[in-house]
Amino acid sequence: MKDPNPINLTPSSEVEASGWVAEARDKDGHLISTMAWIDSMSINENLKGLGEFIAEYDETAPVQVFLGTLSAKL
Repeated sequence: MKDPNPINLTPSSEVEASGWVAEARDKDGHLISTMAWIDSMSINENLKGLGEFIAEYDETAPVQVFLGTLSAKL
């Protein structure tokens, strides 16, 4: 395998630049999940999904919401 680039090692800046709204990382800083804004859904549905994403990982992994990306969607 030449020059592997595992997704779990992607820095937060790249995740945000890719347009994701939020990310969850494990205690070692490895990316474990991302949350996208779905344009075909309403703002309320997307915000509900963001709340569910945060609740899913809140106790087990730090969640970062990218406010710049989020505010651009609102």
